[in-house]
Amino acid sequence: MGRRKKQEVATPTLIAELQALGLSVEDVLRAFDSVANTPDGEIVLRAIFELSRYDKGVMTYDANTSDLNVNATIYNLSKRDVWLKFRQYLTAEKRALIENKEN
Repeated sequence: MGRRKKQEVATPTLIAELQALGLSVEDVLRAFDSVANTPDGEIVLRAIFELSRYDKGVMTYDANTSDLNVNATIYNLSKRDVWLKFRQYLTAEKRALIENKEN
């Protein structure tokens, strides 16, 4: 299984967020690899993926007026953002495995 290099995921914003939590990029990558490479870890990550609705539309419209429901759309974007954050720590192979509905 391929590994990501720190420079592949370490944006200045991400580094600052992790440092605020007392974590390093290397520690987080190692932890995600450890979790993602177990059957239970795959189940948890797949559940987070599904709950995030990453592969679904985020725009929500009012059924009565057809107007954009801004609050629901922001909510959906926020859920999607959780998976976007998590997936950057996974290898391309692991992302494909988790995000593939046929697995």
